[in-house]
Formats: sequence, structure tokens, C-alpha cells
Amino acid sequence: MLLTTITIARAIILRTATRTSSIAVCTLEPNYLAAESLRRILHRDPSLRVVGFPHTDVRSLLTLPSPVFVVDNSGLPFPLHECIRRLKTLIAGPKFIVLDRDLSTREIAEFLFFGIHGYVPFSKVERSLLLAIHSVSKGSLWFSPETLQCYVQIAGTGYKVRCISEGHEAMTLRERDVLQLLRRRFSNRAIAEMLKIRESTVKFHVSHVLGKLGARSRHDVHDVSVDFRFWENLPPPLKPKRQ
Repeated sequence: MLLTTITIARAIILRTATRTSSIAVCTLEPNYLAAESLRRILHRDPSLRVVGFPHTDVRSLLTLPSPVFVVDNSGLPFPLHECIRRLKTLIAGPKFIVLDRDLSTREIAEFLFFGIHGYVPFSKVERSLLLAIHSVSKGSLWFSPETLQCYVQIAGTGYKVRCISEGHEAMTLRERDVLQLLRRRFSNRAIAEMLKIRESTVKFHVSHVLGKLGARSRHDVHDVSVDFRFWENLPPPLKPKRQ
């Protein structure tokens, strides 16, 4: 019954969309096979104007009218919130849908603090992504009522850094950010500027991260599979103000 309802809803959206203006969609998916799968799904909808990463001229993004970014959170070259900030600096009125593994309600709710407009788990991309794109493009959020309620509760009590399971021991959100940047081979100084913290604090976090992962040096956690061509042309992170 659920699949039938979704199929009917998708058909209605596609018929309606063909009579309206197109929606600009940019996929941020570094993995080639995953990117091809996303494009296959998106091209089912003739109302979508799809621009894919990493074969994107950054200058072409400047002309996109309020694009919807479909972001695979599993392979970003920066922490998610930093990627969102950079794209908002470059483009006017962007919308963001995050693709990720199955997460807890709390983890999904925290996306809202980053300015995310929707979340689709990998297991539901095939049947839900097109619906999410059309909903978000019209100004709605693509989150469950439980997620929105959790967000309100978190916001009401103050947003606190949580612990994330990563490697051998639990890591704080800040340590997770540092780890992602370490994997992209950023220096301690660059990480400090990006996260707006002191370089000495970065060294402290690096030491803890390597210890929790059982790594001998930062070179043990480098990720050599990430394509930087798109991100190298985005605005650099803001430098922290001197105290």
C-alpha cells in the first residue's frame, strides 16, 4: 500500500512538474558509481536540470536559480557544516538534501542546525529522493515529525556537542570534524582557521583522535580517494578574528 501511494505521488509530481519551470539540482557525490546511480534516478524527472560533481564548472553554479544540492555525507572533503557554509557563500538561496546511512532521530535533527532542508537515508533514495527534491524546492522541509520535534527539544535546552562512535572509542563532534579534515591532508593551521579555534587546540584534538583510532601518525588516516577539483574553487573558510 505504501509503495503504491508513493508511486502515485511521484507520478502526480512528474506530470505537474513538466508544466512548471525546471528545478536546478546539483549532486555532490565523489564516488563515481554512486554518482551514476543518482543521475539515473534524477533523469527520470524531466523537470530537473541536473548538474553533477565533480564535472562542474563552479562559475556555472552562479547562474543556478535557488538550486537544490543533493549531498552524500559519506564522502565530503570537509565537515558537512563547512561545506554548507562555503556553498551558501557562493550561491544565493540554495537548498540542501543530505544522503546518509540510517541515523538516529537525534543525529538527523542536528542537520537542521547546519541549515539542511531534508534528509534521505541511502536505503530510501530510490523511492523518496525525487519527492524530497520537489518538496524542498517549494520551501518545505523533508524530515519526519519526530525529527522536527526532537530539533525543537534540542534547541530549547541548548545545542550541546554530542559523542559519535568512530573507530575504537567514542569521539566528540569536534574530534570528528578534525578527523575529517585530517583525512583530507589539511595542516593544523588550516584546520584551526577552518574551525575557528587555536592551533594548539587542534594539536590537542589531533593527539586524541590518533590515540582513539590507534594510528601512529596523521598520515595513517589520509584519504587519497577524494577529488578536490570542485572544492578548490570555492571560497576559503573565514579566518577567526583576533582576540
